Amino acid sequence: MLTVNLGSFLSLSAPLAMVVLLIVLALFSKRLGAVTRRPPVYRWFFLSAVIIVVAILLRLFATFSDGALGSQRALLYDVPLIVGLLIAVITTWRYWGWLLGERGVERGRQVSQSQPSPSASRVPFKR
Repeated sequence: MLTVNLGSFLSLSAPLAMVVLLIVLALFSKRLGAVTRRPPVYRWFFLSAVIIVVAILLRLFATFSDGALGSQRALLYDVPLIVGLLIAVITTWRYWGWLLGERGVERGRQVSQSQPSPSASRVPFKR
């Protein structure tokens, strides 16, 4: 009789949540890319999600076949998971990195607007 640890299945909830997150991020990126006419970089999110799903399936296969995940079989799960997450991080940085730059630009604008220039103080106020 095959006995499977419940913890093995519960440990797959985090990678499944990452797959859902990557799909949502890909759909947001697709809509933003359609508006800004950017190249279809969002496809890398879908590739990353597929690689993580493959890692989950390998983990399920290893769990059902042996019941325990040895060090050799752990690599079957860990390597695709790391590769998928690395692709997602690089794509996120490339596609959504402008948000960090915009935050710095906004702070620079606020500082420059709050401090009047020396020439602005000499100009009379007109109504």
